[in-house]
Amino acid sequence: MNLLTKDLSNVDISRPLLEKGLTRFEVAEVKVEKSKDGLKDLLVFTFKTVFKAKSRPNKDGVVTDINPGFTIIDRLTITTSEKRDESLIEKDLAQRQVEILGVQKREGFLPLEQYLHKHVDALVDIEVDKEGKYGDQNRLRKIQPAK
Repeated sequence: MNLLTKDLSNVDISRPLLEKGLTRFEVAEVKVEKSKDGLKDLLVFTFKTVFKAKSRPNKDGVVTDINPGFTIIDRLTITTSEKRDESLIEKDLAQRQVEILGVQKREGFLPLEQYLHKHVDALVDIEVDKEGKYGDQNRLRKIQPAK
């Protein structure tokens, strides 16, 4: 095969999206990082699928298998702003703790390493990119500890 003469102009390189529905995930990574503009701190959860899943049909209507390990990244802003005061951040942190660990600790957010490798069931949704900036993306809704 001569790589230099391959016509790649019609190859679909878009990232597949999981179909909507309940899916099992593992928390693969949890970390605090700065936003792209460097002004906000974000609590970043990396979720990976545990089982094989189906994709949303692509532009040609084709559904493909998605192997375990498909990644969805979820970010929580943990810096106060005009839109997000301390109480809203605390509520989001408490909610995430309940969603993943099934407990609500009264004093402080549990250490990040306690979230690693926990299995959760989450409703996968699709957020449509109306601005044409980033493309449609999967979002997780109604996260709960796996049973």
